[in-house]
Amino acid sequence: MPKFEQIALRFFNARNLPLVSYNKAAPGLLYRPDFVFRRADRLVIVECDEERHSRYCPKKERIREARILAAYQRTTGIKPKLIRYDPQPDGERACVRASFVADIVNRELLGVGHTPTALKICHFVDDHKIVCY
Repeated sequence: MPKFEQIALRFFNARNLPLVSYNKAAPGLLYRPDFVFRRADRLVIVECDEERHSRYCPKKERIREARILAAYQRTTGIKPKLIRYDPQPDGERACVRASFVADIVNRELLGVGHTPTALKICHFVDDHKIVCY
């Protein structure tokens, strides 16, 4: 398990977030999202993007996202929320960022609003994607 994912997992576990899979293939695919959480009628997928996945082709990353979201929606009947985050942007400590993302995941699973800080730092792309770079 990569270091940044270990740190994130520690914070997710500390908040008792309902983790259903870690680094396992999405249903019917070879793609493996980093973390998947589920609570009742909410499903949240978290991708830890070291260096914003700058080495990856952006077009292929969007295709990968769409396929993962579609696979989970098809198998669960729930339209998932995708959270992508850089674990250590601009020298920020990884544990600070992991704690912040754990709070966002928890709020998404509970269906409550986000803090002003999250609204300021994150980019809410659409109803089903949040980017925290």
